[in-house]
Amino acid sequence: MRVPLATYRFQFHKGFTFRDAGALLPYLRDLGISDVYASPIFLAGPESTHGYDICGFDRINPNLGTQQDFEGFTAEIKKLGMGLLVDMVPNHMGIHATNCWWTDVLKNGINSNFSSYFDINWNPPNPLLKNKVLLPVLGDHYGAVLERGELKVVYSNGEFHLAYFDKHFPLSPESIAAFKLNQLSERDREPFLTQLNGTPGDAGSFDDLHKLIDLQHYRIAYWRTAAHHINYRRFFDVTELVSLRVEDEEVFLAAHKLLLELLRSGKISGVRIDHPDGMRDPKTYVERLQKHAGDDQYILAEKILSDDERLPEDWPIAGTTGYDYLIVQNGLFVRPENEGAFTGIYSRFAASDEDFSSLAYRSKQDMLNRMFIAEVNALTFRLKGLAASTRTGRDFTESELRSAIVDFIAAFPVYRTYVNASTSQLSPAERAFVEQALAEAKKRTTSPDTRALEFLSRLLSLNLPRDFDGERRDLAREFVIRLQQLSGPAIAKGLEDTAFYRYTRFVALNEVGGNPGRFGTTPEEFHRYNSHKQEKWPCSMLATSTHDTKRGEDTRARLNVLSEMPTEWEKAVLEWRSLNAPHRNQAAPSAPAEYLLYQVLVGTWTPSTDLPTYVERVQNYMLKAIREAKMETSWTEPNESYEKATQEFVAAIFNSPEFRASLTTFTEHVAFFGMFNSIAQVILKTCSPGVPDFYQGTEHWDLTLVDPDNRRPIDYALRQKLLAEVRTAKPADLLKNWQTGAIKAYTVANCLRIRRENSALQHSDYRAIQITGSKSSHMIAFSRTLGDSKMIVAVPRFIRTLAKGEQTYPSPELWSDTRLVHERGSFQNLLTGERLSDLTAANLFGTFPGAILKVV
Repeated sequence: MRVPLATYRFQFHKGFTFRDAGALLPYLRDLGISDVYASPIFLAGPESTHGYDICGFDRINPNLGTQQDFEGFTAEIKKLGMGLLVDMVPNHMGIHATNCWWTDVLKNGINSNFSSYFDINWNPPNPLLKNKVLLPVLGDHYGAVLERGELKVVYSNGEFHLAYFDKHFPLSPESIAAFKLNQLSERDREPFLTQLNGTPGDAGSFDDLHKLIDLQHYRIAYWRTAAHHINYRRFFDVTELVSLRVEDEEVFLAAHKLLLELLRSGKISGVRIDHPDGMRDPKTYVERLQKHAGDDQYILAEKILSDDERLPEDWPIAGTTGYDYLIVQNGLFVRPENEGAFTGIYSRFAASDEDFSSLAYRSKQDMLNRMFIAEVNALTFRLKGLAASTRTGRDFTESELRSAIVDFIAAFPVYRTYVNASTSQLSPAERAFVEQALAEAKKRTTSPDTRALEFLSRLLSLNLPRDFDGERRDLAREFVIRLQQLSGPAIAKGLEDTAFYRYTRFVALNEVGGNPGRFGTTPEEFHRYNSHKQEKWPCSMLATSTHDTKRGEDTRARLNVLSEMPTEWEKAVLEWRSLNAPHRNQAAPSAPAEYLLYQVLVGTWTPSTDLPTYVERVQNYMLKAIREAKMETSWTEPNESYEKATQEFVAAIFNSPEFRASLTTFTEHVAFFGMFNSIAQVILKTCSPGVPDFYQGTEHWDLTLVDPDNRRPIDYALRQKLLAEVRTAKPADLLKNWQTGAIKAYTVANCLRIRRENSALQHSDYRAIQITGSKSSHMIAFSRTLGDSKMIVAVPRFIRTLAKGEQTYPSPELWSDTRLVHERGSFQNLLTGERLSDLTAANLFGTFPGAILKVV
């Protein structure tokens, strides 16, 4: 297996193609990157900006370049001795008309050669959808849309279609035959269609068109019906993304033919699996992928691990895409002892005393009851049948069972379990998760009778009633598998896309896979995590920013400084609230949203930025944030007056010179200390067990927000210029001018150089190093050993506290008697070239805020 030294993520789209990326390959190689990590490269929707709406697995996305462009890109990668890791999306496809599999299903229904490719329930409880697919695409009720003349039969490209504005849907052979459309002459076609398509104002004129539409293998419907009646599995709640039955080997081979060819030919060297928790059986999927790919391939899974959850050790992959590392490392720079202070500040400002666990539970319930109604109803139907077949459950009502499903998923501490067709019993960890969910659901449920919850828990534990026969046992297992496929999306939507925007106590913690109720990481927890990674998953990815993170790595690094200064923070936000009160209109933004806004500004504001562009970025972010929170407004029920007032508030406060001056003073102070956190992050990531990943552009300051903000164009000319300059620069000079970003480029380039030149930083033993002295809590250190080669890594933390708030580089005196224990010899700091024999903190960080030492 070829394991990357370091990866660099490119987001490909129409504006950034294979040619654009190819021109940057020499720069990446000089930076120290070994492998390009590409967003999806297969055919996506024509207007896709992300590539996750795959419409064809058999060809390269023409928006990214021609086949020749792709061949040239991969050839240049190989010429430079680099690798290419690609993002595979096996769970779902886009339903755009360019998806020929989906189009054939719409045309031929259950008789389509591809009807089994998609996870469609052809016989749902709703009789109107028997042998039909619900297409919830209309902007109004079907009857109103029909009689306004917005649905029409059209003839284009030699075929008849049902058109709804720019959307075209194929007509079934049955409807074409019934209306003898193929027998129309060219002369008769237009007048026939004009009559068929009806006349607005004459309801009767649409009768024939309605009959034709009823003959389709799909039911075209109002978009709001999706939550209640959708009968195909979706990606989360996105109706435009239909799930694949990739567990079927025929489907697997059809979807992976080109990917496997690229792997076998060596044009790509690894695969990132998108959203494995959506699949029926992720373990079997990766086993099949490894088998068909031939050799032992470098495969990562975008598996989100919650709190102390661990990746199943029987998955034949290299590890995760690194969100788990991001959470553990980020927490190192959050001061746990100040949690109470921040809870108090938030409670007073936002007028909310609800803790995160309670809010998260409610948020997950909300999503299940609002966005996943059809999925919950389908599970309830299955559960009702199972309960009725045993004497312990025959008296459960449908309402009780539905509530049990919602309460149980809302209480589940991880995204899902992994029961498959051959599972006889849950792992000890999975049993513990089910028991934890049962206890939590019992505590929080409003139902006085918890027996339905207990019945559900038995099923999920595979502790099935003794009066279940073989058929019922199979149906029970199928129910569990189906619930697993819902719990992941429901929990993700409830947490990441709802609760994280409602609970704004300290948003540096509101990150994918994170727990905002867990205030910080201890060094012991960090070392335990790294030791486990080195033992079990030494080739896993280490991420600090991705295309899906809620904030860029340096935005978080800045915000973490606030955890050291609760008093100053509260004073600032109260001043800003008072200063900006005249701009608040119609109670917008809400107090939690305003509190979020000020954190966003502290994390991203720089006085030199282009003000109109920055204001627009923040307005766009706040619009997304308040819609995701789903309190005063939402994507499906937009409150336009509230949204407008919030955006006007953002614009108005930046028109205030007094506010801008106050924000600038405060932010410059925080940014100075955030810089130390940023440097430490780079050092830790490049030296910890695993493969460090760099999201596009993050070799410079990454002061971004959630997508689409983090997908804006990157100034590579600036980054190439900085890389050339820092080759001969002195770290002390770069520290003095840290705002330019050159200090981060210096750190990234040198850490990657050191990693490349010292195999002890790649695959080696990991050991925490003991630190003594009065300031021992202000640093973290570990060693990596391979044979006779040993490296020591040390970084500072909580520098603002150490410096007592003075905006200056910490003097040696501030470190007092702090030092590494039991480390003797002669060392060289490979980041600065300094020779050291006495490993005191004052010596380690005398000229640079970080050390990578080698015995000399």
